[in-house]
Parts: sequence; structure tokens; C-alpha cells
Amino acid sequence: MPAFDDPQPNARLKRPLVIAHRGASALAPENTLAAFSLAIALGADGVEMDVQMSADGRPVVIHDARVSRTTNGAGTVSRLTLDQLQRLDAGSWFERRLSRRPRVRAMVGRISAEAGAATPRYSGEPVPSLEDVLSLLKPAGLERVYVELKGTPANQQTLLNSVLALVRKLGVDRATTLLSFDLGLVRRAKELASDVRTAALFPAKGRRLISTRSIVRSAESAGVDEVALHFGLATQRSIEAFHERGLSVSVWTANSKLAMRRIVACGADSIMTNFPNRLREVLELREARRPARGHRR
Repeated sequence: MPAFDDPQPNARLKRPLVIAHRGASALAPENTLAAFSLAIALGADGVEMDVQMSADGRPVVIHDARVSRTTNGAGTVSRLTLDQLQRLDAGSWFERRLSRRPRVRAMVGRISAEAGAATPRYSGEPVPSLEDVLSLLKPAGLERVYVELKGTPANQQTLLNSVLALVRKLGVDRATTLLSFDLGLVRRAKELASDVRTAALFPAKGRRLISTRSIVRSAESAGVDEVALHFGLATQRSIEAFHERGLSVSVWTANSKLAMRRIVACGADSIMTNFPNRLREVLELREARRPARGHRR
């Protein structure tokens, strides 16, 4: 597979990387060891996760600033210690969701049966530290580990320093991409560690989409290697324009097969999805239908 920091001219023929968004988060509780383990088992090329700082200065993997949506606790991540966070139950909410979604529950059961395992129980799954997650991922040899830097203005620099130290310590710096909506933060990341890949996140702002030109300007000013686009911003023309400027392109978060097929055809380098198994099926079907090289009708 060609290196994704060196875009090829015929982008539409490339196979994009399958990135499990917050782990296989449609099939297991997001940002947990269970979700990342399942992503590996499903053959994802990489994972994406969200990282914040605990009250005692430890990077932890959780999306929201408050713990109430994805755990049985209450309060702000930055005001809870790692020990307090890891005593929370980050899986029971997902068990309740599965009980209301029979199709997803059946999918989880089928995947487990194919792997020769019982349908998993997620109750009691803890909020993991970044060190625990990276230690789990390292033996898998993933091509991409996207770490979204979140946190607060008061602790972002400490978070960045801690994340870089862990990435170096565990020897996963070559696979890691640090990304953020905060262009100043990813600029500082590149200044501190020029060899670590960085990416700038760009959302679709309601009905007014950000222009390709403004994204290029912002990305180049931040010195990033990659632009990470909301799927509404991804078109063949925009992706070709980013590639021409030497920028890799990832797209988030494509969950329907229709969206996946469209983004693949546009030439994205990686696609973030809550359903890595579904994206792999789309790619395998596409490759099976592609005529052999040199074949003409």
C-alpha cells in the first residue's frame, strides 16, 4: 500500500484506510478498551480516539468534557482523578442502547459468533488511560492511530506534552497522528515534534460549507500533514485540491454504505467510521468488482 503522506495522482484507485472512530463504537462502548479490541479484531487499519487530562495530570480517553453521557458518573473530566474515572462504569449505557436496537444487537452477536466468542457484556468497562489504550494497540501494528487532543485552554499544553511523551515512550510515534479543531494546538504539536504527523479538523458549519481555499490556508498556516474533513465537505474536487498541495485527507464520520461509497470514489486517504466492518465490506465488494489491470471490455 502506498504511503498516505505522499498522495498518488490516481487517487480514486487507492484503497483508503479503514479507521474505527472511537474504536468500533457502533458495536461496543465508545473510547473503551473493548471498542479498540473489537476494531483490531474486525481488521481496521487504524483507530481514532479522544483524549483529555484528568485532575491528577493523566491523559484519559473520553470524548465529552463531562462524564455523564458515557458513564454512570457525574462531573467534569478535568476535575476527576484517574482513579476516580476508572471506577466509573463506561459500558452499561451501551448495554441499554443495544437492548433498544435489535439490528445492531444481532450484528454484535453475529460478529462474536464468527469469532467463536460469546456475545460480549460491557457493563463495568472502565474509562481507559491513554497509556492503557496505546499499550493495547501497539502489538496490533496499526497503520494509523489518530489521537484527538481535547481538554481545556488551561490544560491543553500539558495534555499535548503528556501525549507526546507517552507516544515516544511506547514507540508508537510513527503510527500516531495528533489532530484537533484548535489550529494553534496542532501547530505547537508540529513545532515540538516535527516527525509526528498532525491533522487539522474541519467541521461542516450548518448550511454554509467552508471553502476548499480557506481550508488549505488554515492547514498550511498550522503546518499539518493532513486535513480531517466532515463528510459533508468531502468532494472529488476538494480532495484533489488538497492532494495537489501535499495534504493527506481523512473524512469523518461515514456510517452508511452510501456515504462510504461516495467518499471512497472521491479519493480519501482514510475514512473514519463507527462501523469498520461495514466499510471493509464496501471496499472488498468494490475491489471484487474492479476489472483486472489491463483488462478491456
